[in-house]
Amino acid sequence: MVGFFELINMLKAGSMDFRGQKLSFDFQFYVIWVAGLIGFVHGFVASKFLYTFQWIFVATMLVTVLCLPPWPIWNRHPVKWLDPKERDEDEAPMPKDTKETKKNAEALGAPRGTHGLPVLLGAPSGPGSLRGPPGAPSPGGSWGQRTPKR
Repeated sequence: MVGFFELINMLKAGSMDFRGQKLSFDFQFYVIWVAGLIGFVHGFVASKFLYTFQWIFVATMLVTVLCLPPWPIWNRHPVKWLDPKERDEDEAPMPKDTKETKKNAEALGAPRGTHGLPVLLGAPSGPGSLRGPPGAPSPGGSWGQRTPKR
């Protein structure tokens, strides 16, 4: 049994395991659906939509109180994480975007757009580029006809 202060600390920490997340989601899903069905039948028989709304509202409030806080029932299978490994200096990750890679890209003559991103070759660009590449059909034409040049 969990003590009162232990429960308060657990609720403050907010720990919920993966199985608990799945159980919590399934619980709230089915409770709200069942309440909606019961509320629909009750509202249909009484000819009041308010009863349907009240059933769903009460179920939502109940589920919020039971599923939103990380109660101990949702943390029965905590994940045991591995300890981090020590990293040697020679294994340190290299930054991906260095000055050398930029110089190599410029030396290769890679075309760049206005934002410095690579440009797809052969892709239409600029204003009025919705027509597509040369020889493509116009929006109202067919593939067998070529568009007239302007």
